[in-house]
Amino acid sequence: MMELSGLDFSRAFVPEYMHCVCLGVIRYCLILWISPSEKQKPWYVGDKTAIINRRLSNTKPPYEITRTPRTLDNIKYWKASEFRAFALYYFFLLEDILPKEFFKHFLLLSHGLYYLLQQRIEVVIVKQLKVCFQTFVRDVESLYGIEHVTANVHFSTHSVDSVVDWGALWATSTFIPELLNGQLAALAHGSQHVADQMAKGYLIRNAVCKDAINLLENEDVPAHISKLLTELLCLPLAIRKQTNKGRPIENSRALLLGRPENRYLNVHEDVAVANFFFR
Repeated sequence: MMELSGLDFSRAFVPEYMHCVCLGVIRYCLILWISPSEKQKPWYVGDKTAIINRRLSNTKPPYEITRTPRTLDNIKYWKASEFRAFALYYFFLLEDILPKEFFKHFLLLSHGLYYLLQQRIEVVIVKQLKVCFQTFVRDVESLYGIEHVTANVHFSTHSVDSVVDWGALWATSTFIPELLNGQLAALAHGSQHVADQMAKGYLIRNAVCKDAINLLENEDVPAHISKLLTELLCLPLAIRKQTNKGRPIENSRALLLGRPENRYLNVHEDVAVANFFFR
């Protein structure tokens, strides 16, 4: 494809930040800092993981972070969103642990990522951030060694051009497609006729969503029932704002029954049921 005339190879393809940065550069740096094989390196902080774990466990993330921080002991199970949250929110926990030159160096990536993930970004600021990413990549060689200048590290320099050409990083990431893939996979509950299971589950969910929206829009639904339905069915935000008005339950025909409980029949009830069905 590089031999196609007129094709700018470096700008024709989007450097997808979920894999290149979150699961790429951020994960690479974090594992490098705590890996036992790096004990003799100046950036090694693996002997202080207990302190870092305690700080992570005591951290209270903002509401937009849906996953609570997990310790470094479980880092091989971390998701891309957890590495992103670490770079944007939790990295400051290492300020007095990671050597200053390495801490300041990683801040270049954290700072640039923060701005490139904004809802609206001025083109002037985006172009200024290019120096930030270029400095980060250049200093990887001087701080860590040329062997650590990986493809993902290099791709981070193309993130700025990607934002200018294609929009903010979140607009071209695979976070949303992978979320939808997860929801699709959750519709299957067995190993036989998987496609049929997904199709039926999807149709049933759509039907339930339509009935729920109709109920919320046309009935006096209590606030706690409205909240429960919107959260369970992931209804649009407009529906949540429109229906969550805290109406009194006595004026509603909707009744929340709660969690079912098993109850064993006594002798008299058992006989009555048997007589009813088998008479």
